[in-house]
Amino acid sequence: MLALLGEIWLWVALSFALGVLIGKWIWDSLWRTKYNNLQAELANVQKTAQDASIARARLEKELAESNAKISPLMTANTTLSAEIERLKRELDISRQATATCDTELSRYRAAASAAAATATALSTEKLPTFLDKPSGVPDDLRLIKGVGEKLNHLLTSIGIFHFRQIANWHVDEVAMVDAKMDNFKGRIDRDHWIDQAKLLAAGKHDEFEAKYGKMGENN
Repeated sequence: MLALLGEIWLWVALSFALGVLIGKWIWDSLWRTKYNNLQAELANVQKTAQDASIARARLEKELAESNAKISPLMTANTTLSAEIERLKRELDISRQATATCDTELSRYRAAASAAAATATALSTEKLPTFLDKPSGVPDDLRLIKGVGEKLNHLLTSIGIFHFRQIANWHVDEVAMVDAKMDNFKGRIDRDHWIDQAKLLAAGKHDEFEAKYGKMGENN
């Protein structure tokens, strides 16, 4: 009986030892597989990290090259911006100057129109055939073609001082003046004094010279 119990306990002990060995083998196999998997994953991670490092180095190089190219452009852009601002300021100044010039031009045009109206009024104003003295500043009658120093002196001596006197003469006035002309009788009609005087009184110098020649070079 004791021998049987001893044999049973021996088989139990052997079975237990075999189970332990088998369990250890299975456990070792599982951890070895997991370890190998982890090693493979680690290798992949290390490779990915290495690739990422290489990519980062390449990007940093490209960034440095881009910065080297952009830097002059930024400098040029700053210079261009400053130039644009300067041109804007000059344009504003030019606009202000133009506005001032336009105002002055309008004023001068108004003054010129008023002067032209005054000149027109004076040129058509009827003065006496003969005056005791000039009505204001006397005109240079020598500008009339055919009137020289002697004839100018004669005209002023009988009271003729202005173009507008001559411009408004009628036939009877021409006869009155011609009667006082001594050796110059007939010059009024022959030299077209009335037409010349109208142009000179109205300040139409270009028209006068186109029709009668340059002023002051005929006598």
